[in-house]
Amino acid sequence: MKELNIVFKKNATRQKIKVIEMGKEVLKPVLAMNKEQFRSQMGLLGQQQQAYLADRIFEVFDNDKDGYLDNQAFTSIMDVLCNGSEDEKHMFSFALMDKNYNGDISFDEFYEYFIKVISHWSSLINSHVRISRQYMYEIFS
Repeated sequence: MKELNIVFKKNATRQKIKVIEMGKEVLKPVLAMNKEQFRSQMGLLGQQQQAYLADRIFEVFDNDKDGYLDNQAFTSIMDVLCNGSEDEKHMFSFALMDKNYNGDISFDEFYEYFIKVISHWSSLINSHVRISRQYMYEIFS
């Protein structure tokens, strides 16, 4: 079995790594991505002007809150979204709305999430949906 030595480049820490294998240097794919790089991987969800949902997904999976997602976190996101059980998807959805991570969703958290998602959807279909805070409060109550 070939032994690999992984060395982080001094000026590109957490962006690119150098793998030294039998005297050859090979650039490997990014092992961690920042929020902007994550947005670019999320297609329509990552549109710069409507990136709230992509940013929330990033924040939920950035467990150590260092501003980077490693390959394991990114793979976890994709696995839950594509192959997750209903319970896993429910927990994921809950985590997206529970912005302060206290285990409860306040009206303000719910309203912010809902309005941002509606705004994003409206921009995609070129329609303007407006929902008043009062109307949402009546539904939430």
